[in-house]
Amino acid sequence: MSGRQCNRECNAGSSSGRTLDFESGYGRSNRSPATSSLTILKFPLRPMAGRCALNAEIVVRVHGREPELWSIGRMADQWMINLPDKDLAYLPQGTEHFEDYVRAVHWAQDYALANRDLMMRNLIAAVQASGEAPAFEANVEVVSCHHNYVTWEHHYGENVLITRKGAVRAREGDMGIIPGSMGARSYIVRGKGNPESFMSCSHGAGRAMSRTEAKRRFTLDDHAKATAGVECRKDADVIDETPMAYKSIDAVMEAQRDLVDVVHTLRQVVCVKG
Repeated sequence: MSGRQCNRECNAGSSSGRTLDFESGYGRSNRSPATSSLTILKFPLRPMAGRCALNAEIVVRVHGREPELWSIGRMADQWMINLPDKDLAYLPQGTEHFEDYVRAVHWAQDYALANRDLMMRNLIAAVQASGEAPAFEANVEVVSCHHNYVTWEHHYGENVLITRKGAVRAREGDMGIIPGSMGARSYIVRGKGNPESFMSCSHGAGRAMSRTEAKRRFTLDDHAKATAGVECRKDADVIDETPMAYKSIDAVMEAQRDLVDVVHTLRQVVCVKG
């Protein structure tokens, strides 16, 4: 399998498919680089009574997050920076700590890329060895993107640091992943390169409420109904990520029609968290 990023169209036009979704539970820090990759598995379906065998595509998506490796702390004090809140602390460009931070961020992003490449390889090998699926090709069309990260880019005539939090790069022709919640549809998109969004688009629906509120408001029965037809965890430890805790992915996609084109629409069949 190739770990290269596919920056060309996977298939002409918009299509639909099914997706198996896997997420690493290692490191839950919201400030850590978060990343997604997917690949398309192509195999013939077994013929059913009265029906012909059809070629099918199942999309496997992995999501990983690396543990935070640094903390700014109260370094702002040494530069005599007066802040209304310590959470607004920053590292001035040109200082040693600033350069160390940027290098560490890029290292973590490279680590995350290698990590999810290994996750994808191991996942495909496990499916092939399971004996539960017919022979398939992983030949491989890969969409790979960071969605919590910082990078140098050129916008409006200047070289600037862009921080994308819950967002992915969407330059013209860039392929991206916009997943819904467990039980909702997900989308493979192609960027339009809209300069007003700094050539970015959303990474997903985004939360409609806090994890605490979701646990207070929804029951296991609510969660089971919302994820009917999806093989996933139905226990209390995932109530905070039940579909109702997120915004409508369809509304989010409608709101960013000027940022991306939909290439594939995916329906979840399996979601593994852990």
